[in-house]
Amino acid sequence: MSVEDNKRTISAYEQMLKDGTAFKEVDMTMHSEPDVSIASGSLGDRINESQPKNEIIEDEYTDYSHFDDHMEQRIQSLRNKMKGRGSSSRKTSMNESKEITSLKKRVAKLEEAMMLIMETHEKLLG
Repeated sequence: MSVEDNKRTISAYEQMLKDGTAFKEVDMTMHSEPDVSIASGSLGDRINESQPKNEIIEDEYTDYSHFDDHMEQRIQSLRNKMKGRGSSSRKTSMNESKEITSLKKRVAKLEEAMMLIMETHEKLLG
């Protein structure tokens, strides 16, 4: 707001104080509660008052049988793939054990480096 706008606003408030319109009571009866029956939202068109409240509603939104069948097929195909591996799984387990030992060595070196960094940091601060 510019200075002129501020001056006009202040003068308008001063005028309201002089003529008494600033102290006018607010009519609270004009405000009403919102009508819930016209409210709509994600469930607005699906609400049905005739059904009991505790009854589970079966519709296209809660039917997951198609997905269950699909997941069972995927699990079965993964099981079939695992059965065919045989000796290759032993080779991968040997490679994994070598990889784990090399990772343990790397972790030990990193821990040693962090200790050196922390000691140097303490010396610089102290």
